[in-house]
Amino acid sequence: MLLTLYFVGCRKSISSDLGLLELSGDVKSVTTHYTTNVTSKGRKTRYSWSYDGAKYYFDEKGLISSIEESGTKVNITRDKKGQVVSIDIPCESEEGWNDGGYTQTYTWDKNGRLINEEYSNCIGVYHNRTFIYNDSIIVGTVEQNCDEGIEWEVTRTYKVLATDSEGNWTKRLVVESNSENADIRFSLEERTLTYYDNAISPASSQTTRKDENEWIYGTWECKTQYGTMRLIINDDGRMYDTVEERWCSYSIEGDEIVEHILDGMVSTYHIDRDNKRFDCGNNKDWFRKVSN
Repeated sequence: MLLTLYFVGCRKSISSDLGLLELSGDVKSVTTHYTTNVTSKGRKTRYSWSYDGAKYYFDEKGLISSIEESGTKVNITRDKKGQVVSIDIPCESEEGWNDGGYTQTYTWDKNGRLINEEYSNCIGVYHNRTFIYNDSIIVGTVEQNCDEGIEWEVTRTYKVLATDSEGNWTKRLVVESNSENADIRFSLEERTLTYYDNAISPASSQTTRKDENEWIYGTWECKTQYGTMRLIINDDGRMYDTVEERWCSYSIEGDEIVEHILDGMVSTYHIDRDNKRFDCGNNKDWFRKVSN
């Protein structure tokens, strides 16, 4: 269903809404596909799911014009600077009760960065999310949750895996842990963007991490004097380490594969791009690829 927006409050000097979704440029629409894997104590995948998020449409001024999502009407309220301070999809309408209704409120800092988001829906779920920045880039969030009287905290870290020629991220890895249990969630978020004609087409995007490092993904073995080590490296930012006996997140930083274990511990593998290989962390023994 395509929803028509009803704007409430000041309409003067309205600023771009693109910052609400970490966007820049002449974006016409954006939608995000989510794929989540839940591991037990970081060791193996217990279950997974995927879904498509709401699709946002923007006018040529960068303002939200409509949202494709369940519901009947969307109200947007702005402050005197034109920044969005709330988005509301009513729980009740002329069409009856709407389980998909919710209210989100936003807080911005003096530099125009989104720093806090509060969310509550029609079935009693609530969260308060604080954004963590490195300069102007969101690198994590801390979220307080409540559902049916149960409260818990969720911490997320973000790693951008690919961007388009406008500088908008098109793929990122989200690693989530919570205070309730030892489960770790790895989510891959993939965005599809369209642009107005005067913008650079996403089809002509820059080379992404996957294009440059595709040969790295697969199963590798390294034989040392201590035995055989095996790594399974996925293209979603996860690797399985037979020494640690767990799934870990990783990042490719220049000519190094950095494996993020637990409690801030890392293992570093040095890449030999000319020979398409990397070492076992000792600059002597080398991994050999055994399968894609």
